[in-house]
Amino acid sequence: MSVALWKTILTLAKVGAVIVILGSALLFWGHTREMGAAWGVPDFSPPIKTFGGRWADTKDLSLALGRFQKERPPEEPVKREEPKPDIEKELQRLGEIIGAIVIYPPYEEGGFAPAINFKWKMKPSPEAGDVRTIRLGEALVERPEGPNRGTPLAYQFVGCERDQENPGFTYFLFDMKCDGTDIQKVHWKLEEPVKEQAKPAEPAATGPSGVSTDKMYVGPRVTSRGPDKPAEPEQVQPVPVAPQPPPEPVTAKQEVPTGSFFDEEEGVLLPTADTVDYLERNYEKILEETRTETYRDRDVSGIRVVGIANASVANQFGIRKDDVIISINGAPVTNQSEAVDVVKKQLKSKVNLITVKLRRAGREITKVYDTRDPATRRAAKGLRR
Repeated sequence: MSVALWKTILTLAKVGAVIVILGSALLFWGHTREMGAAWGVPDFSPPIKTFGGRWADTKDLSLALGRFQKERPPEEPVKREEPKPDIEKELQRLGEIIGAIVIYPPYEEGGFAPAINFKWKMKPSPEAGDVRTIRLGEALVERPEGPNRGTPLAYQFVGCERDQENPGFTYFLFDMKCDGTDIQKVHWKLEEPVKEQAKPAEPAATGPSGVSTDKMYVGPRVTSRGPDKPAEPEQVQPVPVAPQPPPEPVTAKQEVPTGSFFDEEEGVLLPTADTVDYLERNYEKILEETRTETYRDRDVSGIRVVGIANASVANQFGIRKDDVIISINGAPVTNQSEAVDVVKKQLKSKVNLITVKLRRAGREITKVYDTRDPATRRAAKGLRR
């Protein structure tokens, strides 16, 4: 390294040392000066810097100047009334009433009660039948699952009301919200007006027909509902016909079978031929003679029989008061209409045995019914021999 370079480096070092000494002296002098001055409250406000130029004017504001607006009270939200559901439209959406048992109040404890047969457009559940019997107090829309399964939610059937102005018509009453606040009526036609016939009487048709009294009507829905008032009967001109001998009256076999309803073989109840014939015509009567309620306990749930006449046909099936029906062919049931749907489904699938599991006085009992026709059963028994 040359001598000139060394001289340059030493010169720069001297200059740096002088600057450091002068800076230290200035800092010491300033510190000594501040320490010697009287103490005052420090001002922590930021310094305000001013700039030269034009002062701000009102024209530079984006808001219009003037009097302050008066404070307005908050506007109440507009209440929009929801459209009120109409029972006629709701029934058309869900299905249709195809038959009814019309009974007018008062409804006595343990007595007959009205019911309607309702055919679904779309079944509420896969296991439900196409047609359901809606009894007094049951609803078209119920809770589908959970501990309160079967609880009415909407469109509860609460009774019938006479149409005083139009004979042959009646009203079905529905509680829309199941709380008694909105009761709506459905106008329904009971029977077709009777037309004068010039022809001799013909044998009764084999299809279902309505039976009407002053207190009760049992029968299917008519083919046409008709207007609000029944139409006047059409004038039919008599047609001359050749005289014919009067036909023999057709009488339906309605008497209650005598003797035992069932034969028992190896613990299986076998219905007799008279029993099968009676059940095909009077199964609704058996349901009316039995009053049930939904039963739930910590370890079991089902249908509890709260009323059954000792001399009734329903008593012949071996069901007693306070029995709790738990399941039918393994399917749990919680109300009477559900049990009817399960039995109909089993019969439709051509099962030979229906097993009913029930609880009586704390013990579980199983009853097995053979659903085959007695003639078929005897033929099968002959083949086994």
